[in-house]
Amino acid sequence: MKISEHIELEELVPKKIFLQKGKDCLLLIDPRLPIVLERIRELCGNRTMTINNWLWNGKYQHRGCRPADCTVGAKYSMHKYGKAADFDIKGMTAEQVRRIIVANEQELMALGLTRMEAGTSWVHIDLKEIGLEHIYIFKP
Repeated sequence: MKISEHIELEELVPKKIFLQKGKDCLLLIDPRLPIVLERIRELCGNRTMTINNWLWNGKYQHRGCRPADCTVGAKYSMHKYGKAADFDIKGMTAEQVRRIIVANEQELMALGLTRMEAGTSWVHIDLKEIGLEHIYIFKP
């Protein structure tokens, strides 16, 4: 189910949850998240972005919203509130994508982006309310 120009709802929720709730899964996602992801994709030259890919028989299903009992990631991860996504951009390293995000931080913050993880081979962004004027970069 398409929720933005390039993002399917299934890319932001695990398979089990989507099969249980269908389009109601949209209620589990902060509406700003797909907007931020689309803009990052555009800033990266409209290259393919991989979030969850279980819909196409891929291995990822916990890179967007995670159920409360999910053992992947931190106990109070923003993923569990529908406010985070992990992703890759085809043909770019995570560090290249992070540099683009930082170079466009004011625009992306205006859309809701507040935090980003450093030191991983994928990109993690989230929309946790932190009240800072810059994207907060943290390490796992």
